[in-house]
Amino acid sequence: MPNTKNKNKETVSVCSHCEPSENNSEDSTPYINIDWKKLLTWIAGISVVTGFFLGLLNFNTTIVTTAYYIAILSGGVYVIKGAWRGLMKQRFLNIDFLVVIASLGAVYLGEIPEAAAVIFFFSLAEAFEDYGINRSRRALQGLLDKSPQTATLLDGSIVSVDQVTIGQNVQVKPGEIVPLDGLVTKGLSAVDEATITGESIPKDKREGDTVFAGTLNENGYLEVEITKESKNSTLSKIVALVKQAQEEKAPTQEFIDRFAKYYTPIVVLLAILLSTLVPLITGDPFSVWLTRAIILLVIACPCALVISTPVAITSAIGGASKKGILIKGGKYLEELKKVKAIAFDKTGTLTLGEPYVSDIIAFNGFTEKQIIEDAAGLEQFSSHPLAKSILNFSRAQGISPHEMENYKDIAGKGGKATCMVCDNVEHCVGNLKLMSEHTVSTKEILKRPRNLNEKAKQ
Repeated sequence: MPNTKNKNKETVSVCSHCEPSENNSEDSTPYINIDWKKLLTWIAGISVVTGFFLGLLNFNTTIVTTAYYIAILSGGVYVIKGAWRGLMKQRFLNIDFLVVIASLGAVYLGEIPEAAAVIFFFSLAEAFEDYGINRSRRALQGLLDKSPQTATLLDGSIVSVDQVTIGQNVQVKPGEIVPLDGLVTKGLSAVDEATITGESIPKDKREGDTVFAGTLNENGYLEVEITKESKNSTLSKIVALVKQAQEEKAPTQEFIDRFAKYYTPIVVLLAILLSTLVPLITGDPFSVWLTRAIILLVIACPCALVISTPVAITSAIGGASKKGILIKGGKYLEELKKVKAIAFDKTGTLTLGEPYVSDIIAFNGFTEKQIIEDAAGLEQFSSHPLAKSILNFSRAQGISPHEMENYKDIAGKGGKATCMVCDNVEHCVGNLKLMSEHTVSTKEILKRPRNLNEKAKQ
């Protein structure tokens, strides 16, 4: 396998069993994608902890101080950048600026550990915030990956989805993604619409039914007439909404931004007045009030407020995602505090998303075992999720399916076949329409299991 390099990214795939070519020595050198902000935060954290413990052990003062200075320099790189960006681009003194001034003041006072701690914890908070943003971007990228990029026309030519116009027909083969929203004009298949509706069980689609871009055609051939352009598809709108939600800050974060816009200049102005005006009035030494002004800056630095918000939001969203709960952003997380009750509109929201056999109701003297033997025998020919659940149940119960022949799939209803065990008797499995067509009384069937619907069983 030859070494491959993608110039648009800072990563490379290298085969460990291949020798680099002498003529391609540059291409054999992999790029390493380094997150400098994270790396410098790690260095700052390790240096602060090292300095703290060395100080407890009464280690050499120079070594302890050096460890703290390493923390200040490594953790302060991006804080200084943020302060400079606020001054040059946003034209106001932000929280980063106040942290820088407070840290410099602490250094001036000889409180090196405090300066290192302020810088490290603030850079750690920003690292957490970046982590949350990157996590959101990965979630959005996963959604974008499901967006189809090409479509296959009826003549077999493959074109970009942006080139397909309303009214054109495309073909969607089994296992392919539906490229655009449209109406089925030919074919029959089960389509997995989980990306759009959240429903875990595929829906049967036939002529006249609507299909959505980004959904998976599972087992049949479909021809679809396009009704919406790519930019107006349901999936595109979902992607746009998620992207918009990610750009929105939580109300608390917006408050901090507004707070910092006024708070930081006021604190800096008070410190300047304290160090210059007060000595003129009282006649005290300038150095005394300069020290007090710097103490004011250190104390006034709102690290707890700035650190707690992104950490709390990131932790909450991350913890929820591990439990399968996806929250679009901090704004919606904060709205959850107002929730008193939650109403679910479908049982699939509260289940594993996989159907299984919960009850067997026998009629006309047949046993439950006989029903499963015949049903499993018929469902061996089908790939429908309900068929899989019946087969899984029969295997779990140790019941062997009956041998069937001459199976016939009945579109949108079920299937039928001849049982070779039950004296060549024809059996069918499917919905009530199929039952009624085969002289089975659906009234009797409906009487018994009606209460099962009340228990979310279908």
